[in-house]
Amino acid sequence: MMLFFRIYKFKILFIATGCILVAAMVTLGGLVGFTKINAYMEIVHHGNTEPISELSIIRTSMMDSRRTLWRVLALQDPSESEAGLGLIQHNVVQVDEAWSRYDPRGISSDKEAEIAAALRERLPHFKEVIDKTNELVGRKDYEAAILWLDSSIPFLDKVDDLISENIATNKAQATDLMKRSAEIFNVIFITSLTIIGFGVCAIGWIVFYLVRQRDNAINDSRYNLWLANEVVANAENGMLVTDARGAIQKANPAFTRLTGYTQAEVLGRNPSMLTSKRQSPEFYRDFWRSLAEKGEWKGELWNRRKDGALYLQSLSVTSIRARDGKISHYVGIFSDITEHELAKERLSYLATHDALTDLPNRALFNERLGQAIARAKRGLWQVAVMFLDLDRFKSINDTLGHKIGDGVLITVARRLKQTLRETDTVARLGGDEFVVILEDVTEIAHITSVAQALLQSVGQTIDIDGCSVSTTPSIGVSLYPVDGEDAKLLVERADLAMYEAKRAGKNTFRFFESADSDTLCHAERGIG
Repeated sequence: MMLFFRIYKFKILFIATGCILVAAMVTLGGLVGFTKINAYMEIVHHGNTEPISELSIIRTSMMDSRRTLWRVLALQDPSESEAGLGLIQHNVVQVDEAWSRYDPRGISSDKEAEIAAALRERLPHFKEVIDKTNELVGRKDYEAAILWLDSSIPFLDKVDDLISENIATNKAQATDLMKRSAEIFNVIFITSLTIIGFGVCAIGWIVFYLVRQRDNAINDSRYNLWLANEVVANAENGMLVTDARGAIQKANPAFTRLTGYTQAEVLGRNPSMLTSKRQSPEFYRDFWRSLAEKGEWKGELWNRRKDGALYLQSLSVTSIRARDGKISHYVGIFSDITEHELAKERLSYLATHDALTDLPNRALFNERLGQAIARAKRGLWQVAVMFLDLDRFKSINDTLGHKIGDGVLITVARRLKQTLRETDTVARLGGDEFVVILEDVTEIAHITSVAQALLQSVGQTIDIDGCSVSTTPSIGVSLYPVDGEDAKLLVERADLAMYEAKRAGKNTFRFFESADSDTLCHAERGIG
């Protein structure tokens, strides 16, 4: 060995020196490359990933504001309006906060700066659209609010498109930087592999191969972890991870948006903190039984947000098992389906109610009349059907317009409901035709009293938008079982009696007269 060293000492020193220089060059190049990669990663994180998160919050908050406004305008309920306006103000605050975090710190390219400038110019008008709509809703001027919001849809869509374009720009920039980082990383390793490959033996090749495999695995793991975090962070659905005991370990931004709780506020706590107490103990027993037997549970349940508001969520819970087969974590993914459920309920309501007056429509009226007749058969009492038509209503529509006409119908509907008992039914068949069901009728005096009350209530002057309108009702009455035992026949005969009231001079009521219905004298039935 000493002989070998003496013979080749200069060559060994030369090779050693060369190896040191090559190693130094490789090290220097690696440091430069890794410094560049680190700079790219910093840009990806602070210049793309965080801006995507803030822009997603802005976009989600804007869309939530629009959906909430439409729901408020669709329901036109004061209590719903107050709650909706509060939620909208919260969303506007979220937009301002997210924008302040994004602009200008998160802008990392000229193209993004151009898009951000366009958004910056439009944000004041967005708040103006929301504020004016809120103001109109606060004054209960829903029609003006609908017109204003409808006229602003192109502008709001343009803002949403700009945000989407900005998010896409950030994603493209991040992808490009990741590609450049991968290229630099590959150059470093390929160069090292080539240089070392000429100076080492087969063992060196094997060692290098193993190192490279390890590094690739680490890079893949880092990339997959980054990608998974991005997917979770930008997901529309709320996500929650707990340990086997139910302690929360992670929550994504959508969870915060849907529940109002930040991740810091829920870490270590149990998801039961969100319970609305609307589910029974049996519900939760079935829930845990399904998780234990099937490893998953899917369904709907009511939960409570941080502000106390209830919401309906579609929830999917999956158990995760460790290598020993024991459950180590639970993952819950949920979405807010309250608006969808409200829309279903609204459609169901509109299927049985008149959209203008909120009174039962013909279908629901026929159903209730059939039920009233069935109850009357068992109780041996009478049912009265009152057919009401407004006098000179066509003239009101023709001279004052349909807006005034609709206002008259709404007012008449309200007066009818206020005059009748809770157990009675009033419905609108269409146009200016209304029908009333009086149950538990034992004497004609009650019907006469109700008819006179309706004549007095409906006949009062109606003030709409500074315009005084006068209309009177003509009412026809039929009785079960005197005038018929079939719902359709009772309505037809009440309709005929109504025309008799019109022929008698209008603003009066008449009972149906037939050869078989002589139990009541004409004087009793013909009170005008």
